[in-house]
Amino acid sequence: MDRNPPASHAPAEARNGSSLSQLEAEGFADQALDHYRGCLAITQAGSSPDDTRMIQQANFRMGKAYQQLGKIDEAVECFAAFADSSAALGDAENQGIAEAALAECYET
Repeated sequence: MDRNPPASHAPAEARNGSSLSQLEAEGFADQALDHYRGCLAITQAGSSPDDTRMIQQANFRMGKAYQQLGKIDEAVECFAAFADSSAALGDAENQGIAEAALAECYET
């Protein structure tokens, strides 16, 4: 079962295709997670809307990487954080994507 959502079901920032998403696609989810953790460490100190969106995207991508590794509890934590940040931003589209990602975790 393909666990990657269609491009239209990824956060807007993830649709552009990044090198981190490429790492995941090539099966290097552990390496991608290291980079996402670094991203969160840097951006969580900030307070701009761009920082919040970056945190939102990192949580979504980390959730997908954890899901790929079969670490469902960690994936759920990341998708829940993605849902929370989407709600805080008033981002209904990504809230829906978060709910779908969470549901997918419980299907496994």
